[in-house]
Amino acid sequence: MADSCRDKGMIVSDLCREAIRLGACIALAATVFSGPAHARAHTPGGDRPNALSCTAKLDDAAIAEIDRLAEGKIRSEQLPGGFTIALVCDGKIVKMSGYGFADEAHTIRMPADAVFPVASLTKTMTAFLAVKLAARGVVSLDAPIERYLPSTARLSPSLVARPVTLETLLLHTAGWPRDPSTRRNLLVESPHGFDPTILDPDSATVDRLYTALATDRAAGPPGVRRYSNMGYDVAGHVLERASGKSYARLLSDELTGPLGMTDTVVDRLQTMEARVPAGYSFDPTVRQLFRTPNWRSGELKGAAGVSSTAPDLARYLALLIDQTRLSAVLGGTEAVDTLLRPRLEYFDGPHALFAQALGWRMSHFGQYGNVYSHTGDADSHHAFLAFSPERRVGLVVLSTNGKDAMNELGDDILLHLFQRMKPLDAPAPSPSINRGKGILQ
Repeated sequence: MADSCRDKGMIVSDLCREAIRLGACIALAATVFSGPAHARAHTPGGDRPNALSCTAKLDDAAIAEIDRLAEGKIRSEQLPGGFTIALVCDGKIVKMSGYGFADEAHTIRMPADAVFPVASLTKTMTAFLAVKLAARGVVSLDAPIERYLPSTARLSPSLVARPVTLETLLLHTAGWPRDPSTRRNLLVESPHGFDPTILDPDSATVDRLYTALATDRAAGPPGVRRYSNMGYDVAGHVLERASGKSYARLLSDELTGPLGMTDTVVDRLQTMEARVPAGYSFDPTVRQLFRTPNWRSGELKGAAGVSSTAPDLARYLALLIDQTRLSAVLGGTEAVDTLLRPRLEYFDGPHALFAQALGWRMSHFGQYGNVYSHTGDADSHHAFLAFSPERRVGLVVLSTNGKDAMNELGDDILLHLFQRMKPLDAPAPSPSINRGKGILQ
């Protein structure tokens, strides 16, 4: 996260001319445009009278500019590999492209439908499934998780010092560690002993998870945000036990099947491996990228188990942008509110203010509305996903490397698109700013 908006300024007067990081500039926008501290941020665009059509505001030249931004990023960063981009406007995919190369020898151009492990983007889907099942009464978001675990399961008193529910896990407010102590990484040979922390899938088992639940200690106080993969793996496991279905079956039945997301899976078939582009990890010691194995998730799926494509994720964003359709799929407007309503604010870096919803973090873009986003980092691959209900626009960037560079590219594209649009007549309220409760991820 950028430390400040430096001398770059654009969206907020002269304060942020170019996207240094979407979060930093959005947070500054929140500071400038924020209302009173009690003004809570939740204004999905579908039910706002001034929600605008993005298609009417983005002409061919504006969309073509994305190619210039993407190709410029490859040149400026000298990135090996490549990435895919999909842009959604008003529920339609208006751009879908691949850039760079899919193989290490740089002989195969990156196809737009390449398959990527999307890592933590999975968390947004786990939250989606939880809300949908809760709307049907299959699970309660407010019940202690012990209700859904075996009676023989032991939970460390430190982890459950206060009741832990699906909601606290989905908000990252249980105070749990980022990863269970039982997690192990694959050792990948590289110069200087660099370990890119690729997960050993054999360590991500249900039995090991129960061992961690019995022995691990909390990493912080409950009630404040502390990012936890462990929490989302437990949430995914709870959904499996409550529904009597595997995570893969739940995902297919409740989300990917109905949306036609045929390339979104939790266990990649052997036939799909050829569509996964060569991935790279960055060694900070020598500041070089090295080829690394493709991510696999083991038995636990809720935190980072999904692989997908830019076209499939664009279909997912098209649903999230269309609030009427989303309400029908989730089980009503109350369920939409449950999913997208931010519950608390936190800082990710000294200037980047976000509000946490279930599975998503939300930022306010001043006169340009709210943006929900999530990233996924599988070490070998990176994913960026963002959408604006007010603007009815969504963006997918999936890459084989360059986490920071790809986040910056996503930011640049969003800023470019928003600049082409008329400011909203009535800015959505921003999160209240409470610096005393800012929790760094």
